[in-house]
Amino acid sequence: MAFTSAYAADAVTYENSPPSAELRLLKTISSIAEVSVYISGTPENIDSFKQGDTYLYIEQHSDSWWIQTPMPFSEIDALGFVDDANLLVGLRSATGTATSVLNLNSRELYSIGQGEGELILDGPHEGFIRLNGQYGFDVDGRYWYTSIVDLNGRVVEFGTEGSSCLPISQIISSGIDTTVLRQSMDFCVGVER
Repeated sequence: MAFTSAYAADAVTYENSPPSAELRLLKTISSIAEVSVYISGTPENIDSFKQGDTYLYIEQHSDSWWIQTPMPFSEIDALGFVDDANLLVGLRSATGTATSVLNLNSRELYSIGQGEGELILDGPHEGFIRLNGQYGFDVDGRYWYTSIVDLNGRVVEFGTEGSSCLPISQIISSGIDTTVLRQSMDFCVGVER
């Protein structure tokens, strides 16, 4: 039986039975559930992933299910448990990365932003998520930056590391949610070009 959940314009497919492919275990993480990351194919083609070659296998309580990499991405990864119900999920493609949260109870997957997510385990931002490798464009071309977001993808703070900087007001033009932002709009965000 297959289930789907909205992810942007595409759907995530949930299956109760394993994919009909030769699978290799890449890693397993455990907490409130056991989540395993698998890749299909043989060791010879490990560096030549195709669309949908990676899968998550989730075992929680007496239930288990599979998630295939959603399009347009080519890889899915379990990054860590945020809390008792939510798993941080990384999605990659040839053109970029995105971070999502999978609610293990409802099986809902929702995006919290572009970039590679990392759960912050200590300090003043404990429990928040750092998104590395986010990017934007301006008259000088493409730039990369880092932000710290909450579980809903709302920006709490922007990073300061970078060879130059841009004011937040220039970066948020792409519709970033700043309703919980702790910095002023003229704060200089560190960017790399």
